[in-house]
Amino acid sequence: MNRVAKWLRLNVWVGILLCLSFVLVPASGFSAEKVKFGFSWILVAQTIPFYVALDKGYWRTEGLDVNILRGFGSGDAVKKVAAGATDIGAADSATLVIARSKGAMVKEVAMTHMKTMHTICALGGSGITKPRDLIGKKIASTAKASTRVIFPAFTEMNGFKVADITWLTSSYAAVIPSLMTGNADAAVCYAAEMPQIQKMARKAGKRMVAMRFAEHGLNMYGNGVIASDKAIAEKPKFVGGFVRGAVKGWAWSVENRQAATDIYLKHHGEADAKIAREIMDVLADHFVTAEARKHGYGFMTKKTMTRTRDLMARFYGIKNVMPVEDLYTNRFIPKIMPK
Repeated sequence: MNRVAKWLRLNVWVGILLCLSFVLVPASGFSAEKVKFGFSWILVAQTIPFYVALDKGYWRTEGLDVNILRGFGSGDAVKKVAAGATDIGAADSATLVIARSKGAMVKEVAMTHMKTMHTICALGGSGITKPRDLIGKKIASTAKASTRVIFPAFTEMNGFKVADITWLTSSYAAVIPSLMTGNADAAVCYAAEMPQIQKMARKAGKRMVAMRFAEHGLNMYGNGVIASDKAIAEKPKFVGGFVRGAVKGWAWSVENRQAATDIYLKHHGEADAKIAREIMDVLADHFVTAEARKHGYGFMTKKTMTRTRDLMARFYGIKNVMPVEDLYTNRFIPKIMPK
C-alpha cells in the first residue's frame, strides 16, 4: 500500500471515530433546560418526593435541571406561575379555584394530595374526639387559614354551625401555643404538621389528637402540581417531563419511605430526621387513596374536582364559576399504580 492510500485510509477512520463520538456522547454532556419549581411553602419534609425526583435523576432524564424554590403560600405560588416568575409550581386546589375565578390562567396538572390535609387538633383528654364535640369551644386560627375558610362546609356536613364555636384569632406562631396553654380548646392545622405538633406536645408532657376533615365527610383535593395555560399549550414536552419525573418520585417515595426521607435529609440536614420520617408516612396516606389505586398516582377525577370547585364557590362566594375542565388536566400523568 502506497503512502497516499495509507493517508486516505487513516483519514476515513478518523472521520468515522469523530462521528461516533457525537453519537455516543453521554446525555449528561448536553445542557438540560433550567426549571424554577415554586413550592407552596418553606421546604419542609412535605417536599420529600420532589427531592427524590431530583436526586434519582427522574427530571434529568427528561432533560430538566430543576431548582426547588421555597414559597409563601399557595396563593403566591399560583400568582408566580401565572406571571411566569416560576416555570411550574405546587399549590392547593381550593386556592387555585379562587385564583382562577379572578383571572389566573393556571390549572392542576397532577394531584399530590388526593384528599385534603385540613385538620382540627386538640389535646388528648379534652373530650374532643368527634366534630360535634367542638360545639361551644374556642378554636385557635390565623385570620385567613384555609382550614378556617372551609370550616363552614365541615360543620354543615357534621350537623352544626360555625356560630356554635368561637374563633380565637392569632398569628401563625401563636396558634398551637394557645392550645397548649389552655387559651384555646382546639386549633386548625394541617395533617402533615401533626408530627411536629405532637413533638411539641410531648415536650410539655401532653399529647394531641387530630380530627381530619377528609375522614369526616369533606372529601376534596389538596395540593397538586400547577402549570399555566400558556406553558401547557406552548411547552407540553416540558410540562409532561416535569409531571412524569414528579410522579415517579412520589411512587418511589411511598415504596421506599426511609430511603426517601434520607434523600431529603441530604439536602436539609437541619431537619429532625424522626419527624421527617413521620411526615413521609402522612404523605403516603394522602398519595395512596381509592382513586389513586383505581387510576394511578396523580390522576384527578371530574367528580372530586367538581366537588372541590363547588365547595370553594359556595363558601368564598364565587359568582363566575368556571367549567371544571378549566381547573385540571390529566393529559401528562403517567400510568403508575400504587403497589
